Amino acid sequence: MGYNELILHYVNNYSAKIFMTRLTSDKHDFYLMYVYEFDKELEYFADTFLKYLPFYAGNDDYFYYLEQAIKRNKDVDLDELLVRRSKSLRANSKTIPNRTIATDGIYGELFLDFYLRIVNKRKPILTYVNKRSFDSNYESTGPDNMLYYIDSERQINICICEAKFVAGAANAKNKLIGDIVGDGSTVGHVTKQYLNDYFQFVVEKNKNIEDEDKEIFKPFLFALNEEMDSGKDFLSVLIDRNICVNFIFFAIFDSTKKEPNKFDEYYEEIYGACKLNVEALGIKNYKVEIVFIPTTNASMKIKREMEKAYE
Repeated sequence: MGYNELILHYVNNYSAKIFMTRLTSDKHDFYLMYVYEFDKELEYFADTFLKYLPFYAGNDDYFYYLEQAIKRNKDVDLDELLVRRSKSLRANSKTIPNRTIATDGIYGELFLDFYLRIVNKRKPILTYVNKRSFDSNYESTGPDNMLYYIDSERQINICICEAKFVAGAANAKNKLIGDIVGDGSTVGHVTKQYLNDYFQFVVEKNKNIEDEDKEIFKPFLFALNEEMDSGKDFLSVLIDRNICVNFIFFAIFDSTKKEPNKFDEYYEEIYGACKLNVEALGIKNYKVEIVFIPTTNASMKIKREMEKAYE
């Protein structure tokens, strides 16, 4: 039960609980929505959060431990091991902040990670553990997830992602736009200064490029280090080498509306804010994806249900 086998376990047993049916707006196919069995919403969110946390917050040592545990006992219940580790992480981990439900960003970040890595097979450049400082009770700063994939033409794509799990669609839209442009008290994440500083942090911390992709990444990373040493910033290198940047905005919010066309105005506002900032940076090779998951229950009720699983 290595890394890829664990992904398959989530695909087969958990994907349909939240990401059952993919819908698109008539306006653009990158305005996405996922719907599911809403009558089982509380159960499905709680179960998926509980079982996925060890993968989201895990590392290679944990995947090796799972593999060895299953080799020792072929009849071991994998979900039982995941629950045990999940509860241990919430109770004892120094890398997962112990914050109030209302202020903890892990709920949206975890389901975004599930969407990217399990549903879409994206690969992390920077894992949750890499982002965390030891014994810090603050949220990690910067984009919520940074991943990559190699497309069908063997080109590198970098994914910069933001997530919200909040009350109401308007609130989700406003908070995502705040992440893009800034909100007066914080610098926007889609700005030259912020992206250059964050990419530098990623380059220094990164150890996650998979072996099968290193052949493609090596020339890029070599050129990146060489050009940055000669005075170029990361964003300039990204643009010069025509690396495709995927901006993904993900929001879970309560709403009676369950059709993507009903939210076209909100999709458009998020897309417009991103497009304006991205093109002002000089990035021409980019994609935007906006994913909404409307829930029946209030966001706080769902989060409380997820926390009950740890009692």
